[in-house]
Amino acid sequence: MFLTFLLGGFVVLTTTASAFVLRYFESKPQITVFFNEKAGKPEIDALQKILEDTKLTSSVTYVSKEQALEIYKEQNKKDPLLLEMVTASILPASLEISAIDPKDLKVLEPIIRKSESIEDVVYQKDVVDSLIAWTNAIRVIGGSLAGLLSL
Repeated sequence: MFLTFLLGGFVVLTTTASAFVLRYFESKPQITVFFNEKAGKPEIDALQKILEDTKLTSSVTYVSKEQALEIYKEQNKKDPLLLEMVTASILPASLEISAIDPKDLKVLEPIIRKSESIEDVVYQKDVVDSLIAWTNAIRVIGGSLAGLLSL
């Protein structure tokens, strides 16, 4: 009985912790779209509207060049040499996109890449896929162990 409750508690704890980790990563931007210099506010707004109309996104956040400079300054505040060389004009505007379900990122990526005003798309597909695989494996193993121990 002790062993059963010990392993059952471990499974519940591991499953709960993996669910919190997955929710944390789901709330972070999984796709970041950087626009080229020619991209104007109307093109960026149009892409943002298309993404929001899919109903697959939990958030689509626009980051202007000035906001990108502030983020850069915050990240590199300990290295003044890096701060001297960067101005808002050299940083690109971007969209940070979070999906409701990480599996929906595969649907959103081709929609994003269709736009001609995009310079780069950062989508860490392998990280998201491995996170989903690990979480699913923990749930399956935990459920199997709980069923075996209760039997």
